[in-house]
Amino acid sequence: MSFNNKKIIALASACLFLSAHVLAQEVIWESGRNVFIKYAKRDSSAFGENDHPVILDEAEVDKALGSLTFQPKDRDAGYQDLQPVFTEEQVHRLSESLAVGLARARPNQDIVFVLEKKVKRLLGSEPRRLYTAGRAFYQYDKLNVIIGNHDRAVDEAFAAAYDPTRVGIVAYDFDHGRRTSRSISFKRAVMTNDGVDNRHVDGAARNDWLVIDIESAAEASDLRQQQKVAEEQDRKRAEMREMLTGEAEKRTDHVNVEVTAEKRTFAERLTRQRQRCSMAF
Repeated sequence: MSFNNKKIIALASACLFLSAHVLAQEVIWESGRNVFIKYAKRDSSAFGENDHPVILDEAEVDKALGSLTFQPKDRDAGYQDLQPVFTEEQVHRLSESLAVGLARARPNQDIVFVLEKKVKRLLGSEPRRLYTAGRAFYQYDKLNVIIGNHDRAVDEAFAAAYDPTRVGIVAYDFDHGRRTSRSISFKRAVMTNDGVDNRHVDGAARNDWLVIDIESAAEASDLRQQQKVAEEQDRKRAEMREMLTGEAEKRTDHVNVEVTAEKRTFAERLTRQRQRCSMAF
């Protein structure tokens, strides 16, 4: 083998090693081929560069993401109770990865994610798997989250044929959302509150693009939690008062019954006494 050929082979090997190393660095977390959090090239430069790298408080990100809720609408039942955009497990996984990932992200990078949720089914069947996919980045002192797919169910017939063991043999094509166009599969309106708003593009609010002031959203989440605790304590106190009032009423009723019985007995005795006196005369 000539020297040039050896040099070419050595260079190719080095390139493969570096490519594999870079690829490994691009993955922040993964659980199989279809569940992951990793870096991706920014999808558009039309909205400016990201403010990366940035140091975020994981606990605050966790509270902020956990505060995201939407109001589902059922065709038959109408509007339902508020539902969380992410499950608790998804919130913890995403907040941890964003805190780590955004601390070393480049301005031209986004973080894309696919998170899984398992829903129990009857009769011990295998849980139904639902996927939420999107992208996140930090810009203008706000965490931006764009949702592409939400609670998307894969084609079970396709999965049974090509990935029967659900080990991730088949890579599904998820929509991570994009800056340039709204998601066609996520049309739910996420409830905005302190620290959470929709991004407006061309004068119209994007339901799928959330802009989060992490500190404000975390503080609002704490206040709501404190309010829930206070309301629960008030409810328990009201139940206790009702129970004590009920017991007092029961005791009062019991005493009244006893007094009434005594009065009845006394009246009967008095009547009999009068009858005896009348007979004597």
